[in-house]
Amino acid sequence: MIVKIYFTIDIFIKNGLFLNISIFIMSINLKKTFNLNSYEWWRNHRRFITLGIFLALFAIYVRTPSSNDFKVRDICGKLNSSYQITGEEAMEKLKLNQLKDFDNRATANFYCERYLGIR
Repeated sequence: MIVKIYFTIDIFIKNGLFLNISIFIMSINLKKTFNLNSYEWWRNHRRFITLGIFLALFAIYVRTPSSNDFKVRDICGKLNSSYQITGEEAMEKLKLNQLKDFDNRATANFYCERYLGIR
């Protein structure tokens, strides 16, 4: 597979006339550059690559719930400590629906108390 890269310049001259200049930058042979059709490389490195992929997938699987939990705890902490964020911001960040009879701050506080297990 050979990839050719061109650089195109459009220059406005007068009365709607354009001058189009194409400059050939480089030609890359990807198979030769990255050694993509060599079985030897894959045979020597397949265990390391496979282990790396599974390790990355496991890290994503473990991190996602804890990062979401940290985000909610951080928002609730900012909401309850000296009014660092408003109720509207908390409702937006926590993705809560607005209730008719309650203030946004009260709704967000109620959610945070239940989430953290305070009441």
